Amino acid sequence: MGKSSDPWERRDAERARFRKKQGEPLDLFDELQRSQRPLGLLICLAVLLAAEIPLISSIVRLFLSVGAVVGLLLLLASCRDYAEPFQRYVRRGPTVAWAVCLLWGGVSFFLAPDRTVALGEGIRLLAGAGAYLVTSYALRERRELGLALGGILAIACGIALYDIAHFAQKIGFTNHFTADNISILGTHESIGSLLALLLPLALGLGLSGALPDWARLAAQAVVLILGFAWIMTRCRSAWLGGSIGLLLIGYLFWRYPPLSKKKEHRGAHSWRQKITSPIVIVIGALVVMALVGGLAPLLSNRVTGLVNLLEDGSLGIRMIMWSGGLRMLSLKPLFGWGLGSYLLLQGRWTNLGDGPEQVTLNGTGHQNIAHNYYVQWAAETGVVGLFLLLFSVFVLLFSGWRALARVRDPGERTLLIACLAALSGGLVEVNGSPAFQFCGVWAVFWSLAGVLMGVIRQTGEDPLPHRARFGYGIVALAAALICGGAVWLGKLLWDPRGQPRGVFQIMERTHGPYYPGETVRWRALYRNGWGKEQGSHPATTWVTPVWFEQGGSRVPRPVKSQEWALWREEFNASDLLRGFSELSLRLPPGETGMLQVQAGFEDEFGRTYSASRVVDVVEAPPAKKKPTAKLQPH
Repeated sequence: MGKSSDPWERRDAERARFRKKQGEPLDLFDELQRSQRPLGLLICLAVLLAAEIPLISSIVRLFLSVGAVVGLLLLLASCRDYAEPFQRYVRRGPTVAWAVCLLWGGVSFFLAPDRTVALGEGIRLLAGAGAYLVTSYALRERRELGLALGGILAIACGIALYDIAHFAQKIGFTNHFTADNISILGTHESIGSLLALLLPLALGLGLSGALPDWARLAAQAVVLILGFAWIMTRCRSAWLGGSIGLLLIGYLFWRYPPLSKKKEHRGAHSWRQKITSPIVIVIGALVVMALVGGLAPLLSNRVTGLVNLLEDGSLGIRMIMWSGGLRMLSLKPLFGWGLGSYLLLQGRWTNLGDGPEQVTLNGTGHQNIAHNYYVQWAAETGVVGLFLLLFSVFVLLFSGWRALARVRDPGERTLLIACLAALSGGLVEVNGSPAFQFCGVWAVFWSLAGVLMGVIRQTGEDPLPHRARFGYGIVALAAALICGGAVWLGKLLWDPRGQPRGVFQIMERTHGPYYPGETVRWRALYRNGWGKEQGSHPATTWVTPVWFEQGGSRVPRPVKSQEWALWREEFNASDLLRGFSELSLRLPPGETGMLQVQAGFEDEFGRTYSASRVVDVVEAPPAKKKPTAKLQPH
């Protein structure tokens, strides 16, 4: 036979000459070659998570995110063969809905008010797309899927161990424990979302009898590490999402037990086996670690706030953020305001966080995020984008649930149950968390979604079975009802009827008389119709101050001074997201007259207010001569 003309086939034939026979010791280099696709995926995910570390400069984090996205796309392009033909792959229900949702995100990019902010959101969407395509389309075998899951858990363990060590060494049991110093990823919400997503996954692997003993024991150790860090985060949305995932793990293991063939015909477990079962050991260890690890006094306030939700200040702030996003949706219900628009414009409806100028120049943080991914995505992409997102994730979960009854292999059923529970908990958790706005957690979520698709593919069912079309219709109806309810609620919140108008005014922060060359400072104040004072930043718009000359022309002219600036002063120590808008101006030397400053304000219902203030600038009195000190003789 002549040599093949295909260079890929020649390369495989050459490697086969040196491949070790069955039973011979494993070659580490050969194993790395076989696992190059999952290892490349894990490297890219680790880089994306590193891009969330606030200790790294913003420009370096941007390069890390872009580099990881490019790496995922190159990894996908470098694959010689994929898990299945492309035509069959794109016909699968979850993939079709996901692809259309991604394309609509690209359309929203061109509708964005600021392309720079939208570019950051576009990079995040591409990170999730690359992770999903690699896991669902490039990883062919169950071994590769399992290696990808194990690597993701190993990365999470490294982050959790660092945070636990930081808690023990830097914070201690007696010092103040705040949300800003809890994790290497930043606040408690970022790490809490990651742990809430992966803890059910690790528990599902640790409870399965289909895995080897060493793998099951390693997974149980991972549960202890992630579980302790999960409790330590004190993030209530992460507690809720993780608890949903853990409860779903218990139900699915009871309903579809992934037992190995050796254990399928055993009788009922004895009471000793129940006491020593992995789930009892794991729960008991977590309770002991929480009690003796110094977490009990730290958790008491968070648990109290979780019970008394109406008295929780953070819930009130989130309600303002959510209502602002729904009002944005009600004003542009079909297409939304464009990708990244919530970060820029939310202050017009919430009076929280930073204004558009500050976001454009310096960026922003959690204060300009809606802390509800569905609300923020709806405000930016409209009803069309919200429907596509909900339909894609609902179809994904629906397909995974249908596959449970068809999967017979215990290992595949374990992966399916673990991914279903993890994804369900993550989707619940982001109702009160900003985690999906960051590339790392977003890419991890879609990596698990891709693993779920890979396991569904192993069932061999037709991509679009006729008997599943009724279920797809129910899923689409549920997504449509949620979208309609969001628009209706936004219209209800936007209705100003029954809400009295507030009062807007400008107050001087400095006291006169004012002389040329001095600095004058004003503050914008707003009280709603019920007399409650609210923050005035960033909804206040200041007008350039003008002069009215005394004894001359009454035509105003702009002040010829470049030394003026806008300030944001904190509302109070317990509400750092609100702030007063202030203006400071250094009076030009040698000019006197009347100085007028004016500002406009827009409340949460779109009603406009205006206020002005006039001060007199007079000539400075002659400086008094200081008496000279007389020299005294020694």
